[in-house]
Amino acid sequence: RFTGRSSHAASAPHLGRSALDAVTLLNTGVQFLREHIIPEARVHYAVTDTGGYSPNVVQAYAEALYLIRAPKTGQVQEIYERVGDIAKGAALMTGTRLETQLSYMREHGSDVISCDVRVIDEKDAVIQHMSGLPSTDAKIKKKLRINNCLPHPGWMVRSEVYRSLEGYRNTPYCEDYEFLLRARNQGYQFGNVNQELIAYRMTTVSISRSNLYRQYLAMKYCQDKYVGGQTVEWEDYLHTHYDDAEENRYNRSANCFTEGLAKVKAYHFLQGLGLLLQAFFGSRCYRDKMWKYLQQVL
Repeated sequence: RFTGRSSHAASAPHLGRSALDAVTLLNTGVQFLREHIIPEARVHYAVTDTGGYSPNVVQAYAEALYLIRAPKTGQVQEIYERVGDIAKGAALMTGTRLETQLSYMREHGSDVISCDVRVIDEKDAVIQHMSGLPSTDAKIKKKLRINNCLPHPGWMVRSEVYRSLEGYRNTPYCEDYEFLLRARNQGYQFGNVNQELIAYRMTTVSISRSNLYRQYLAMKYCQDKYVGGQTVEWEDYLHTHYDDAEENRYNRSANCFTEGLAKVKAYHFLQGLGLLLQAFFGSRCYRDKMWKYLQQVL
C-alpha cells in the first residue's frame, strides 16, 4: 500500500503525490523483473485499491497485493526482497510512502515510530545515512535519555497520541525531541522500521544546519527538564547557558567533524582522524555531543 497526497488533477496537480502512480510503477518494475528470476517462480498480483473512482483527483491511497511462488522458501524470500526494493523505488519516484510503517505499527502495537532516513543536500548529494537505529521500545526509551534516535522526517504517530500530548510545544530548535520525551514519560510505545524509506532534503538554512549550537542547548534543556526533572523555562535556560565564544568553537568543530567524515569515506584516514580530533577537542559542547552520538550508536 502506498500513501500519497490528494489534490485536484486539473488545477493543482503539482501539489499531489499519486499513490496510484506508485502502484503502476511497482507493477511495471515487477514485469521487468520476471526475466531475471528462476523459470520455476511465479509472481501474481492484483490491484486491490485504486484510491477512488474520479480521474480528476490525484489518488492519495492505492494498494496492490502480490503472491510469490517458488520451489524453495529461500527462493521466495529472495524474490520477495527484490519486489520490495521495486516498491521502495516506486515510492521514491512518486514521493509516496509505503504501508510498511503502518503494518509495523499494527504488528508491534507501537504509538510512535520512525524509519531509517537518507539525508540529502540541495544537489541530491548524500549528507548522511541515518540507519542502524534502535528499533525496540526498551532500547529507544533508553537512547532517548541521551539523544534523539528517531529521525523526525520518518515519523508516524497515532492521532489519539498526538491529541493526548497536545502536539508540539514552543521549544525552538528541538520541538521533535521535546515531543518524544513527553511521549516517553507518558509510557507510549516506540518503534523504528530499520529500512530506508525516506529521502529528506536538508538545505544550508535548515534549522539542523544553521543553528547547531542553539539546537544543542535546546537538546540539553529537554533532557534536564524531562529526564532530570528541572523546571526552568527555555528562555531562562538559554540566557544562563548561551556563550558567544562557545558557539563559534562549536560551529568550527561541527565543520571539522563533517570534513573528517568525508576524508575517512575517501580513504584519507590520517587527514580524517586529524579533523575528527580537532572536532572533539575544539569545543566542550561539541565533545559532549560526539560522546552522546557514540553512546547512541554503540
